[in-house]
Amino acid sequence: MASGRLRRIGVTVVEVVVYVLLTAGVLVTAASGVFGAVNSWEAEHGGETGTFTPVEQHCSRHRVTTVICTWNGTWVSDVDGRVLRDVHLDDSLGSEEGDAPPEPVHPTLHSDRFADPQVVYLPGEKTWILAPAVSILLIGIEVVLAWRVHRWAGAKRVPGVAEKHGTGT
Repeated sequence: MASGRLRRIGVTVVEVVVYVLLTAGVLVTAASGVFGAVNSWEAEHGGETGTFTPVEQHCSRHRVTTVICTWNGTWVSDVDGRVLRDVHLDDSLGSEEGDAPPEPVHPTLHSDRFADPQVVYLPGEKTWILAPAVSILLIGIEVVLAWRVHRWAGAKRVPGVAEKHGTGT
């Protein structure tokens, strides 16, 4: 009797921990999507134009074959000549890992006091569409995981339910 009760308590604890972690994941994902969309939208629709000179390439490997590269560099405002160093351009500019820096480009800046480094966006970039789309996909995955945990926990708590749902052992 006690072992059944301890098992139910253990399942409940696991379920609560998973729900808390998934909720935190949903909040972070949603916030990231909103900030990414707002910043790139504002840069695309009224951001400050300037000249970005790529200086340092940053590449990361995703899976075995995919390499994604971005650039950091210097941005000079077309309006007042203000110079920002260590600005991030989230684009490869057509270069591959290890290539020399390409020619300067003319992106727009969304001045975000919370961003470090500041980010510039190429004209016509659609990050403001991509960020919420990826966020919605990730939130959907997190909801499915929560549903699966709920089913698993229900089957573990109530004897005989696992057989009804086809998840029993």
